[in-house]
Order: sequence, then structure tokens, then C-alpha cells
Amino acid sequence: MRFLVAGIGPMLRTLDDAIRAGEPLIDLFATFKDGVDCKAGTLSLNRLGKDIEFDKVGLMGDPRLRAGQVTAEGMYRLFGAKFIRTPLERWDENTGIHCGYWQDAFRWSSTPISHWPCVLDDYVESITPTQPGANDVGQFYEPSFSL
Repeated sequence: MRFLVAGIGPMLRTLDDAIRAGEPLIDLFATFKDGVDCKAGTLSLNRLGKDIEFDKVGLMGDPRLRAGQVTAEGMYRLFGAKFIRTPLERWDENTGIHCGYWQDAFRWSSTPISHWPCVLDDYVESITPTQPGANDVGQFYEPSFSL
């Protein structure tokens, strides 16, 4: 979602805005290329906007791996991927088919990442989104775009 601020044009919706609104965020993992300065890479990721943020320390003891979060709009703005939250299908082990949906569990339905900012080319090997986690408890959420 974008806001217009008088005299300065469109303003990005921040992670803090999304958290205050109770929106589910998209969890991401970034893997840096071998031999790069991972601290500089993390700074480059975090300078992409106020709608994305990565941890400053490596994940699981690996300095090349960073965990982060981004808003659905930020994912679209930065990576061209549209994420929509959908109910998680129930799997029936007896019949071997999906039947109905869980009322309190969700997954991301998305288009693939189509690009990323060129400033990341020197640092980032891959960026991978994950499925919703504990911050998605079934709250109402409507992204500002449609698939």
C-alpha cells in the first residue's frame, strides 16, 4: 500500500506500519555469495526500503545466511512477486486427497520472484521466501494489489 504525503510524493508502507495493522509478513532467507562481506550485503538489503529488514547476524552459525521479513507490497515492489494469503488445504490420510481447509492455518500463494534490485547482484546468491509462520494467526489481510 502506498501513501501520498503532501509535497513529497508516494511513501512506502513500512514494516512497523504493517505490524501495527496486524498484517502477516513474508519471512525471507537471503544467502550471500562466497567471499563477500556479509555485513555490507546485509546493509544493502536493509537499504532497499522500510518495508524490508534482515537480521545483522548469520542464521544457524552460517554468516552467509540471513533471515528477514518483508511486507507483501515490498515483495512485489522489490522482487516482482505477488503474495496472497490463502487457507491451508486439509489432507485426508485415509483418502489421499485434499478435502476442505483449516480455519486457522494459511499458506502463501504467489507468483515467482521475477527480478531483484541490481544493487544486490554483487552480494546475494539467492533470496527464498518461506510459508507463513507464527505471525500469521488468521487476521484479516487484504494486499493493495491483485493477482
